[in-house]
Amino acid sequence: METSTEHKQTEEALKQERDFNDAIINTVGAMIVVLDREGGIVRFNHTCEQVTGYSFEEVIGLPAFQYIYPPEQRDFFQRLIREHLSDFPGAYESDLIARDGTRRSILWSNTVIESQGEAAYLIATGIDITKRKQAEEQAQHRAEQLAAVNDLGSALGETLDLDQVYEHVHTAIKQLLPDIATFFISRYDSTSQIIHCMYGVQDEQRIDPSQLPPLPLSPPDSGTQSQVIHTRQPLLVGILPDQLQATAEQVLRGSVGKLAQSALYVPMITKADIIGVMQVQSYTPNRFTLEDADLLSLVANAAAIAIENARLFIETERRLRHVQTLQQINSAISASTDLRVTLNVLLEQAIEELHVDAASVLLLQPDAQTLAYAEGRGFRSNAIRRLHLRIGEGHAGRATFERRIIHVADLNSIDPSFIRAEAIKEEGFQSYYAVPLICRGQVKGVLDIFYRSRHTPDDEWLNFLEALGTQAAIAIDNSSLLDRLQQLNVELMLAYDATIEGWSRALDLRDKETEGHTLRVTAITEKLAKIIGVNDVEIIHIRRGSLLHDIGKMGIPDSILLKPAALDDDEWALMRQHPIYAYNMLKHINYLSPALNIPLHHHEKWDGSGYPHGLKGEQIPLAARIFAIADVWDALTYPRPYRTEAWTPERTREHIRSLSGTHFDPKVVEAFEKLKIVTAR
Repeated sequence: METSTEHKQTEEALKQERDFNDAIINTVGAMIVVLDREGGIVRFNHTCEQVTGYSFEEVIGLPAFQYIYPPEQRDFFQRLIREHLSDFPGAYESDLIARDGTRRSILWSNTVIESQGEAAYLIATGIDITKRKQAEEQAQHRAEQLAAVNDLGSALGETLDLDQVYEHVHTAIKQLLPDIATFFISRYDSTSQIIHCMYGVQDEQRIDPSQLPPLPLSPPDSGTQSQVIHTRQPLLVGILPDQLQATAEQVLRGSVGKLAQSALYVPMITKADIIGVMQVQSYTPNRFTLEDADLLSLVANAAAIAIENARLFIETERRLRHVQTLQQINSAISASTDLRVTLNVLLEQAIEELHVDAASVLLLQPDAQTLAYAEGRGFRSNAIRRLHLRIGEGHAGRATFERRIIHVADLNSIDPSFIRAEAIKEEGFQSYYAVPLICRGQVKGVLDIFYRSRHTPDDEWLNFLEALGTQAAIAIDNSSLLDRLQQLNVELMLAYDATIEGWSRALDLRDKETEGHTLRVTAITEKLAKIIGVNDVEIIHIRRGSLLHDIGKMGIPDSILLKPAALDDDEWALMRQHPIYAYNMLKHINYLSPALNIPLHHHEKWDGSGYPHGLKGEQIPLAARIFAIADVWDALTYPRPYRTEAWTPERTREHIRSLSGTHFDPKVVEAFEKLKIVTAR
């Protein structure tokens, strides 16, 4: 039987052993928990206390499920310990909810202790792997983000459609920063130093960029987007200023009472040039980090390259269309002599390529020094058709006077008493351009361009507008030159014909007995030619040939030409030379070349017995065959020196019929039968 002293010694030894064991487990860096088969805590070292926030005294004897396992796993481990302790897994990972509510990741290694052949205790050794897990998750998340950026780059590389570029970027942003409230892409025009919103989304709702006014570039430190453009660095705003929140509320309709609290702005850079700003906003204060800035910068730079490529492609296509349009207008100018047709083509192309709502051309009336409507497209009323402006009056009059493009950004701001103000108000026009049409240093008119919404032009747009103005001026100038040329041609032809008629009258005056013969025979020849079906152009030449048919007689002496008695053989030989004289006199006058058939061949006969060349049948030009009948008709129906009395029309017609097939072409005689001639003496 153990004595009291021995008992005390045993207890002391056991205490020392426990203290020794406690010292060992408390110096270990890992968590050590000893559980009985009911799951109660028997041991709980200092590392456990540090990780969980609970002291050993607080948890001794209490169920471990409440302190070292998360709520979703407690039932499972409680049942496993109480019912299957011997089968408890040797190693596993689980989460632990600390006293302060933080969740830690623990890697457990377990040992089951048996007593009397049964599982009695579970010794669980745990290592806190929270930081390692976070690093792994961050690495995985970063890899996923970079993969998303890489996928975005691939998607952007396959399209040159600007709308698709914006959509691809927005899709990537939603994946990378899923809790953002708003997303914007703005373009920066370095020439005008203006920032334009190109794409915007709030709460998954598209925002119409045209509803957002362009922003001028502000000085450094006086504007979020402007600061990014100046510094070319990302900008994190943890708490948005009140004025920016107010602006957001006004712009982002539909989120009443829900304003963005924080924002991130990054530059969009390509080829060392900043082309815009990409921004995201959140309803949570201090939402964005430097890591977010780096990530968004990657997206922004990839987007910048794609946007610039798409923009260059669009500009190339637009320039090609502009060249094709100008070629089409030039073809219209070359192909048409009708100014209205050319102006209609020009206005249609202006509306299509410049995307204008209405356009018109006003022509300058030089004598009155006024501008008057010529053609227009896109107007709702006819008020524009009644327009007349003096030089210097109104915007169009100013453009004419100052010889430069006049641009009015807001027509609503003009003086109500201003000319056309009422018509402009009725049409709903907002923006306006007046382009002076100048060709060879002279103003020909004005091209009016109207928009019913705000319009901000770029250099390409203005260059094409000027090119259209030049084409319009050329068309107007060509039309004016053509009109003047046609007028001069008419005047010249009248002068030619007057000269020819003068020559014919001179011949008639030389021979008093045949006075009026030339005009009479010319009139008959023209009528007969029309019955036969000769075209109008040929009739002009027939008329001239008829007027000049006897011009060769200018080479015949008066003694022969005016001889009242019959001519002898020598005189007839000379007289028969007058067709040759006529040909030699006229052959060097180019415009009279088509008319020479009558002066040269009007004495030829169908049977070949005529002169000067003895031509036969259809060898004789048709004009000469027609004239021959008219010449004989007039010669017989009017008195001549060698015949005191004129023949009657009936006798003359019978004589002409009798010569059909010998002197005259039978078909021409047949046509002559249809001709009614009034003979006046």
